[in-house]
Amino acid sequence: MLPSNIHSNTRRNIFSNQAEELKQTCNEFVLSANEFNKIADSFIEIFDAVSTEVEKEKISAIGARNLLHTASKQREAQLQQITALVMMPYLQPEINCLTIAIFNYSFVKSKLNMIGWHVSSHPSRKWRQLS
Repeated sequence: MLPSNIHSNTRRNIFSNQAEELKQTCNEFVLSANEFNKIADSFIEIFDAVSTEVEKEKISAIGARNLLHTASKQREAQLQQITALVMMPYLQPEINCLTIAIFNYSFVKSKLNMIGWHVSSHPSRKWRQLS
């Protein structure tokens, strides 16, 4: 509080100066706050751009991983096909033998059925005469 003996014009000048300083301080604060807001907005824009790029790279990496996985599965399938082709000449005699055995079994079974005998798949009753 100001002493009472100071003239009212002097008081007004002092209050006016203090008000002007407060107004200037407030303006500086508002400018600082606006500057801070601009800086924060630019950081947000930068982070948004970076996050978009990261998301694109993530999707690209997932696609590349899936492509590699698919290529690996295709390579396994091709390897199995090549292995089968390589093994075919070695297995062909066994395949021929089994084919002949199945044909002979079917032939014998049909002949036995023609003469009245039934061939059972049950192990204890392989052959029985039809009544």
